[in-house]
Amino acid sequence: MDKKVLIYTLSILVAVLSAMTIMLLRKVRVKNREIRFLEESLVDEGFFMDDFCVGDAILTKREMEVVRLSCEGLVSKEIAEELGISSRTVDTHKINIFRKLGINNTVEMVRWAQKKGILH
Repeated sequence: MDKKVLIYTLSILVAVLSAMTIMLLRKVRVKNREIRFLEESLVDEGFFMDDFCVGDAILTKREMEVVRLSCEGLVSKEIAEELGISSRTVDTHKINIFRKLGINNTVEMVRWAQKKGILH
């Protein structure tokens, strides 16, 4: 087998194993029902896992930003200006957050964040 082909094959194998390891880490975090940030080494390596595991829900980095800004008292229009997105996109993020957390409104989201220790 040619050296280049062997190196290419090994690099693909390493990438696949790394992705599988990350997916297993995510599943363990979901089962532990904790909010955890990914290990810095994985993030530094450029992996795509910027999500936050909260109970059985996985919130994206953007959804967590919406939660944080909502907890600071900002309304959708203000959050949109802060993040440089439309207020309709903020509303979509909120709907997704509500669905994932099994809640119905922003007040419940803020209470949830307080209970989980996201608010300081």
